[in-house]
Parts: sequence; structure tokens; C-alpha cells
Amino acid sequence: MSRLLTSILLGVAVSAALSVLLYLAMPEPGVPRTIWYHGLNTISQALLAIAPGFAAGWIAGRSGAVVGATVAVIVSVGSLIAIWLMWGQLPVTLAIRTLLFGMVASVITQSVAGLAGEFLRAKRSPPPNNHSSRTRFAGRLNSGVSSHTSTMASA
Repeated sequence: MSRLLTSILLGVAVSAALSVLLYLAMPEPGVPRTIWYHGLNTISQALLAIAPGFAAGWIAGRSGAVVGATVAVIVSVGSLIAIWLMWGQLPVTLAIRTLLFGMVASVITQSVAGLAGEFLRAKRSPPPNNHSSRTRFAGRLNSGVSSHTSTMASA
């Protein structure tokens, strides 16, 4: 399986896990919601908006915007299907509006998050060649020391 496909599947899995956790943390109807719930819900919604794209961009290591947008489209369609399965038939115009507005917002946030994940992974990764200038300098330094000591020994 390619790295891009793996990163997209991981992004969708992160989104699904966060969505399930949000759903499970929701209090029963009629139960007053505490300030803790509202605070954690806000933080969780923010994480849900960026974490899947970031994780996908980080794993992919390239094409972060495309990977993030792909995750967003899959999650948006999946969310609409989940809403339809949980609450039954939706009016077509409401479903289309929800899908389009949700998808546009999700594509923007997930693409930016995917770029951030790609950028931060590239920043943390070592340079592509195994012989950095520091290693070459150390090699020249060692070769200079050995030749210097050999000339002194022969003198």
C-alpha cells in the first residue's frame, strides 16, 4: 500500500475516532451541560477540524494539501451518510447545503493542516544525502590529522 493511501486512511481513522469520542462525551438530553463540557467540546471540535489533515500530511511527507483535501472530502461524505443513518431521511436541499458548506470548510482547514504536517515532517527529517557537510568536514579533518602525524613521525 502506498504511503499516500496509508496517510489518507489514517486521516479518516483519526477523524472517525475523534467523532466517536465527541459523540460519546455528549451528555444525555435534558442534563445540564457544565462549563467543562463546553470547554472540552470546543477544543475537541478544533482538533477535529485540523488533526486528521495534519496526521495525513505528516505521514505522507509530500502533497500535504492534496492529502488533507482528500481526507476532508471522504470525511464530509462519510459524515453525511452517518447523519442519514442515525436520524433518517434528510431533505435533499438540507443534505446538499450541509455537504457543500461542510466540505468547503473542511477542505480549507484540512488542506492547511496537511501542509503544516508535511512542512513540520520535512523540517524534522534529516537531509536526503547521507553525507552532510559536517561529516565531510570531519573526514577531512581526520585525514589531515593522520597525514600530519605521519609526517612528524618520519621526521
